[in-house]
Order: sequence, then structure tokens, then C-alpha cells
Amino acid sequence: MGHEAWVLTPEQMAYWDSRPKPEMFTGFNAINVAMYVFSALFLVGWILLNYTGDRELFPDLQARLASYVGYAALALRIALFVMLGMGAFGLGPRHGTALLEAPVSAAPDLELRRLGESWQWIAWVEGTLAFAFLFGIYVRAAAAVLLGLGILGLYLFGYEMQAYIGLVGGVAVYLLLQGAGSYYVPMPAIPGTARITAWLAEQPRERAQVAAADVGRCEPCLPRPRV
Repeated sequence: MGHEAWVLTPEQMAYWDSRPKPEMFTGFNAINVAMYVFSALFLVGWILLNYTGDRELFPDLQARLASYVGYAALALRIALFVMLGMGAFGLGPRHGTALLEAPVSAAPDLELRRLGESWQWIAWVEGTLAFAFLFGIYVRAAAAVLLGLGILGLYLFGYEMQAYIGLVGGVAVYLLLQGAGSYYVPMPAIPGTARITAWLAEQPRERAQVAAADVGRCEPCLPRPRV
């Protein structure tokens, strides 16, 4: 009753559920073993590079990536605008549900109408957050509210929300630390939040674009903290 319900009829879902699972998912074979081995080797190599000085490789590329770091937050903001906007206005695909009929929380299978009228305010919060992320208005505060909605979703939908909390929560934490990034509407600081904002901006981010080891070598390339 998850992703399949977006595009399949109940009859189609029952048909495919009744068929045996493909061999790929029921036992070891050359294809899935190769996938496991490649993933493990890639992960080990990534960890070794981190400990042996991957920052020393391709310094020009590192500097270029550092200059583009603000666009990462911008891309996530636009993605959240699309996801939350579709959820707030019921624009997600779902078989048997018309557009604008049923607002959802994060994904089409988490319909708010299943919770009753008392929880419909979540759609208004999602719509407000969508435009806050699009225009870059108080992004850190919006990210904190989004993280709260994700936790609330675990309480309201239980297991169904677990498929999405990693995505929503990860993006929310990133924007909470990173801020708006590039292209945002300047807004006055909320009274009493200056120290919290400064503390969040100072948190280290272990990414290729920004690293403590790069500060002295390419300080002009690094973006200033965004509110």
C-alpha cells in the first residue's frame, strides 16, 4: 500500500503480489553478489581516502567545488518547494484520487484525510514551508519546522513514514546547518536567535566543497554563512 498505490490499481497490486519474487531478491547470484562487492569496495575506498588525505587530490577541482557550495542548499530548497507544494495541494499521483482532492504529508500514500479534520492544518504548514524554501525566507527556522513535521509524521503514520523520514530529515538537518545558500530574500534576524544562528553556521561540514583543511588554502572560494 505504498509506492505501488501511486500508479497501480488494487487489482494490479494483488496480481503482482501473488506472483513469486524474482530470483534477484530470493538468493545469491552473480549480479547481486557483484553489486554487494562493488558497493563494499567503494565504501572502503571512500573511507581510506578520507583518512589518507583526499583533500590533497585535484586542488583546482576542490576550489571550484567550494565556490559552488551555495548552490547545494538552493537545489535542496527548490526540491522541497516541489515536494511540499505538491503535498499541500494534493498534486501527487495516486490511483483513484483526483488532483487537488487530498493533501498529503510528504508522499501520496500519506493522505491527511485519513487522520481526520483535526490534522488538516498540516497542509497549510506544508504550503507555507514550500514558499519559505523557494524564496529562502528564514530557511533555518523552516528547516526546524520541517524536521518537527517529520517526527510528527512518525507518530501519525508509523511505519509508513519510515520510508520518507530519512530523506526529509536529512535535508532538514542540512539546511538547518547550511542556511539558505545562494539566491534568497534578505530578512531581518529574529530577535534572540543571533547566537543560535552563529553557532549553527560554525558547525563543521565534512564535505568535498568545504573542509577545515581548505580554509587557509582557498579562503576566498568559501561562501560566507547564510542566515
